[in-house]
Amino acid sequence: DELVIKDMAGLLDPITAQELVTRIKKEVRIPLGVHTHDSNGLSTATYYASVKSGADMIDTSVFPLAYGTAQPAIQSTYYALPREARGEINLSVINEVSIMIKELLTTKYNKEFDPRLQVPDPHALVHQIPGGMMSNLIYQLKEMNQLDLLDEVLEEVPKVRKDLGWPPLVTPISQMVGAQAVLNIIAGERYSMMVKELKAYIKGKYGKPPAEIDPSLRAKVEGEELPEIEKLGMKECEEKLKSILSEHTQEDVLTYCLFPHEAEEFFRSKLKLGSIY
Repeated sequence: DELVIKDMAGLLDPITAQELVTRIKKEVRIPLGVHTHDSNGLSTATYYASVKSGADMIDTSVFPLAYGTAQPAIQSTYYALPREARGEINLSVINEVSIMIKELLTTKYNKEFDPRLQVPDPHALVHQIPGGMMSNLIYQLKEMNQLDLLDEVLEEVPKVRKDLGWPPLVTPISQMVGAQAVLNIIAGERYSMMVKELKAYIKGKYGKPPAEIDPSLRAKVEGEELPEIEKLGMKECEEKLKSILSEHTQEDVLTYCLFPHEAEEFFRSKLKLGSIY
């Protein structure tokens, strides 16, 4: 087993990383890794602080597929780390791979690869968009010949997140938020068009968001006020789950808390299939 701190939007700064890694290492005895992106230009410093504080693993990329929305390059990170923490790495082989990637990007994938993805953006601390989501946004706008609207879309993303109750930008929510931000800017009227997955999210099909969804947005989807989603604690979820599964794990309880209706259907189907076999 291992524990990994995942910072997909590159928001982790060196001081916070030092504090976080130090505290976790005092409590756990399994290997601890740190995964961050260079979205705002802090990744190399963050990795240095993490390793100095006891992190066992870090994730890097190979230049030129590094920096910006990706992880920092292993070639640079290697020399940024303390000598005793560098490990045995054959940089000659890595540099050969780097040259091959560069040739592929310039000859075969020059249209698909956008250099702006390699440039750190301090505004990432505001829009908090993960690397994979940023590349998707650029691709969508390119396909529509609307790449000049990128800055407006980036400003719209946190507004959409606020409307949706501040969901974390991880798959599939990140794709929903990004697609809706693009639609809002291109249409010129917010939520005049909505992706169907977002409507399902607002109706509670993806569980409960961290905060309340904007009431006017909920009413727009349903045509009337939505009933409140039942809020249950871990103990309450476990009690309700006992009526469905006599034997269950903590993971089952968490699943029920996040998606009560879907989880109940899933567990009952699982029991039914189990009785067949």
